[in-house]
Amino acid sequence: PDALSAMKPVDIFGLWANSSLMLEQNAVVLGNEAYQHYSRACAVNSVQPMSSNQFGTLLTRRAEASGGLIIKTKSNGKMAYRGWALSNGEAPAKPVALASAA
Repeated sequence: PDALSAMKPVDIFGLWANSSLMLEQNAVVLGNEAYQHYSRACAVNSVQPMSSNQFGTLLTRRAEASGGLIIKTKSNGKMAYRGWALSNGEAPAKPVALASAA
């Protein structure tokens, strides 16, 4: 089996977050945009994404653990995170670290 398929969803989230969320002081990432980005990355890597609720919980925990660098807020009534930018608007290619974990 593929190394990714043996991983827990929370670990896959961590890999996605480490490669896709970039600290950028004035940037804002909407929660639903982050989830779409994550879901596309899962599809590229043939992994089932976690639910949007579970994703939102983990994203909030990561923001809370940032020591104030990331602020959870609302933008036009939607959940948003100030201080993060997505690495790009497209699903990332299969990360090298994931391919070498096999």
